[in-house]
Amino acid sequence: MNNTPPTQRSFHIRAIDIGYGRTKFTKSAGGACDSFPSLAPRAELRRSDSHAITGRRTVEVWVDGTPYEVGPDTRLFTGEVPVLHENYIETPEYRALLYGALDAMQLDRIDLLVTGLPVHQYGSHAARLKELLTGIHTIRPGSAVEILDVKVAIQPIGGLIAYAHEVADWGRQKERTYLLIDPGYFTFDWILSRGLHEIPGTSGSIPGGVSQYLTCVQSELSRMSGLYCPDLAKIDIGLREGQFRTWGREIDLQPFRARAESVIERAIRALCNRVGVSQHIDQIVLVGGGSDYFLPALRRTFPDRDIHVVKEPAFANVRGFHLFGKLLSAKQGKPRKAE
Repeated sequence: MNNTPPTQRSFHIRAIDIGYGRTKFTKSAGGACDSFPSLAPRAELRRSDSHAITGRRTVEVWVDGTPYEVGPDTRLFTGEVPVLHENYIETPEYRALLYGALDAMQLDRIDLLVTGLPVHQYGSHAARLKELLTGIHTIRPGSAVEILDVKVAIQPIGGLIAYAHEVADWGRQKERTYLLIDPGYFTFDWILSRGLHEIPGTSGSIPGGVSQYLTCVQSELSRMSGLYCPDLAKIDIGLREGQFRTWGREIDLQPFRARAESVIERAIRALCNRVGVSQHIDQIVLVGGGSDYFLPALRRTFPDRDIHVVKEPAFANVRGFHLFGKLLSAKQGKPRKAE
């Protein structure tokens, strides 16, 4: 008699964070992360047989019969702007970005996909997003991915789980009170928690993220120098790297940041109004792509609190989503090999 157990089917867990600025996702069982801009221009009529657009690091995906380009080089489309409104998940661009991430994962089946929503959208959009993501997705003719189950989390929870994983002595610290702050591209989110458990009535989210900050810098650049730069991503890179050129000129962007600080101050004021006094906060944790812009003002607001910036803060949420998926799978106790 053959007592060899049957081959165990792999259980594929992946995570995705389709942000307003960048689409982040995990592409391996270990949670290795990748990303591309959240831009999905219509694809050209002439495409290569491989569905990789010749000369650009983009791929072709199809949404309701219409081809789109997604990938790292969509930034080359200078006239293309991201979707910035509350019904983002219902747009064809959102699905195109989803398909681009699924294509990069190189799986034809995902057993559990974990994603998230901003705090203020979670109650009204979570069930709908789960419905949209679950099922078979035809990325392009002849290429499909099936998603068997979806878990939608409050977005900052991902960052908090990533922080917990990063801290070596979490067992001693899990009873502390944490303020997790997530400045994203379109929204500024926060969550107050005891350990990994949200404290009811203290979390929040407002429109007022990096895109508004960059738009203010853009307006000041135009007003003070007469030079209009339509590409917010270019301004973002210029601010982060300290080198910016437009209209053939090298421009120092620092003088144009002063008025833009009002965006950051307004967001932090909304946070303080909801959270209240800071005596009960043991640790402030900062995640998200806008961490660099918001950190100085947060230090001024909370001078007596340590502010921990999670490693690779732009990927913190999606790393946490992936870890959350692994925790959920283990909790179910099903005899499957997670990959």
